[in-house]
Amino acid sequence: MKTFRQEVCNLYLWAIMLILPVIFRDRYADITGIKETFFFGAFGLFAVCVLIAFAGGWASDRQMGVVSPGLAERLRAMSVLDWAMLAFGIVVLLSALTTQYGIRRAMLGESALLIGGASYVCLVLAYFFFSRGAEAARMTFVNGFFASTLFVVGLGILNLLRLDPFGMHQYKDRDVFGFMSSTIGNIDYFYGYVAMVLLFFAVYRADMERGWRRYAVDVLLVICYLAAWTTTASGIYVGLAFGILVMLATALGSFTRFHNFFWQGVLAGIGGLAAELLLYFNRTLHDRLSAELSGALMYRHLWLPVGVICFIIWYLMYCMSEERMTGMEEKLRRLQLPFTIFAGAVMAGVVAFVVFSPQAETLSGRDWIWQDVKKLYFMGTLREKLIGIGYGCLDKAREVHKMITDQKVDANHAMIYETSHNEFLEYWLEVGILGIAAYVIIIISYFVSTFRDIIRSASGVAEGAVSYAREMGCCAALFAAYLGQGLVNGPNPVPTIVAFTMIALTRRYQIPDSNEPW
Repeated sequence: MKTFRQEVCNLYLWAIMLILPVIFRDRYADITGIKETFFFGAFGLFAVCVLIAFAGGWASDRQMGVVSPGLAERLRAMSVLDWAMLAFGIVVLLSALTTQYGIRRAMLGESALLIGGASYVCLVLAYFFFSRGAEAARMTFVNGFFASTLFVVGLGILNLLRLDPFGMHQYKDRDVFGFMSSTIGNIDYFYGYVAMVLLFFAVYRADMERGWRRYAVDVLLVICYLAAWTTTASGIYVGLAFGILVMLATALGSFTRFHNFFWQGVLAGIGGLAAELLLYFNRTLHDRLSAELSGALMYRHLWLPVGVICFIIWYLMYCMSEERMTGMEEKLRRLQLPFTIFAGAVMAGVVAFVVFSPQAETLSGRDWIWQDVKKLYFMGTLREKLIGIGYGCLDKAREVHKMITDQKVDANHAMIYETSHNEFLEYWLEVGILGIAAYVIIIISYFVSTFRDIIRSASGVAEGAVSYAREMGCCAALFAAYLGQGLVNGPNPVPTIVAFTMIALTRRYQIPDSNEPW
């Protein structure tokens, strides 16, 4: 029988995965404001209900003479990920409450797409409530996630064709760069979100049984690949690259998942063919993509070799005998750990290069703001170096230090930026060295603990982890894509909230029901 606490967690998950991505108000003008309001409302109800459930459970245990775990036992049960998440939330809160640039600005993120200190504190609290209260081994929320993804990506494709069925952009110039945004926020965040959901469903599909649901996921993935081939925001490719590395690392533990990995190449080829036809019949779109990386890939017809090669490999694997499949699976498992380490090293190297290398600043055309962020950090006080200037205070700090000017030499230098357009630089400046250290530990501990369980599950070492390997793989691929797109984007309500929710979901899978200390 499902408990009240579990049902509350399931409803919260559905709200985040189904309603949050698609909700909008006042057309495009309040596309992020309504999401922030909805998130705070959903979290508030969720927190109150969970606290009531915890209090009721404690009272019931006491009445029946059941001894509840003490504080020391609860603290011992916390993982490295738990401690890092707690530290991150505390640093964000302290930074916001002690900033010289305005507590309201730092808490509400009014100058940073409405993701501020309050949002992160709520996400950290939601992590602890959800990871201790949700029902493990349940992924019914995927139905809602599928529906919202189909709506978001489908609307984005219509936007790409300059179709606006909801009249969201009527008050704007129809040729503005941010038109292709669906209901996510703007073009960069839309395509970053596409990378996240694409990788989630690509991994999820591997273990699906044949039937109409599997074909529906294939259709959704083709639409996502179509969006990727015709993107006008190249940040999606960094997200896809990170997600594909993690997807392959999970796939090496199973013949079925490895087989699915090449099927994704086939679907990518079909998506590329659809994009080719779209460009052929829509010359305006064809010309608009001529200056984009996606256009360069399409003009070289890269989708064709990708689709053909992956189909050949997929078909050869499909024709294998049961004995050969078993032998191949054993060989793949030997590669899983070394490849996982390699994938982690590649992602860490890319992050370090983009953050610290001056040559990387030209990758996204955001060199001015990245340089300003680094200058601002070293200009800060000792307190600001440790816990940052406060989330969402980047532009105010640039204004105070006269980095926002009226000079006509370079318009980019005079621009007001809502975020640093690099998540790691954002945290480095706005929550300081302690905040970024906590965030890095969150990332490392998340992937280490996740792949420890996935690899043990594949080898049969960890009893009880087998049923969760698929779920954790989906969450890990999405989070990796989030980190990749974050190298050229700043935090935005939907990607950030969904990514942190996936961390909480993964943590829930890692806590055995029979030994739950909370």
